[in-house]
Amino acid sequence: TYGCPQGTCRLYVYKIAMVNPDGVAVELSWPEMVRRCRELGLAHVPLLEGPILASNPDVCLLLDLRNVVDKHTTGPSTLSPIQIREGVVVRVESTQGITHIKHKSFEFGVLEGYLSESDAFVDPEEVS
Repeated sequence: TYGCPQGTCRLYVYKIAMVNPDGVAVELSWPEMVRRCRELGLAHVPLLEGPILASNPDVCLLLDLRNVVDKHTTGPSTLSPIQIREGVVVRVESTQGITHIKHKSFEFGVLEGYLSESDAFVDPEEVS
């Protein structure tokens, strides 16, 4: 339900990209995307935490990132307490560009697995 009344839906923006005059897609940074969503009256995905910085320069940032991801993929959804969390998307911004890494919760993966076993099931993420 994502917290929406029955029979309604809501769009959550997680990324906005523009094509520059050279034909190259350039994605807006998080603050730019949030600002543009406000200008357009659109909802953006909730920011659960960030930016994520290494707790100790001598320790791998991946350990810190894994702890954050694990913390945010358990429990009820942040959009509706009556449903489980599907997972999280980690947005990585660097000088090389922006990357999104998706991690589904274990519970959601189990439920999605049950659905996908049905012959009538069509995964909207895999339809092109």
